[in-house]
Amino acid sequence: MGVPVRVTFESMYPTDEAMAWVQEQAESLQTSHGLLESCHVVIERPRRGKGKGRKYRADVTVIPKMTVGQSHCKASAVSEHSKLKLALTHAFRRAGTRLYYECLANAGPQRPDSKDAA
Repeated sequence: MGVPVRVTFESMYPTDEAMAWVQEQAESLQTSHGLLESCHVVIERPRRGKGKGRKYRADVTVIPKMTVGQSHCKASAVSEHSKLKLALTHAFRRAGTRLYYECLANAGPQRPDSKDAA
């Protein structure tokens, strides 16, 4: 089953290639971090700055599916790069890392098993 991904393009036209990259990265994130409830990606190409060229900006927000009793966690990351694929890859990696640590922090301290305590 595919990951529910919502992609928004700002200041540029949507491309099938970019959509395929986003879906590929989202599925990779799902295999490494479990089921995702939603994934929202904003891709933009800001106006040209003086002498800096144009960089793509990718903003990824990921919300995992939670089981009963788990607190809600969400990860968001932004990356800028002159190549769109690299901006997307870096943003998804950062979101995955933040998702891991956010969910780990929200899980709280683990209770020792009764076998280990004895």
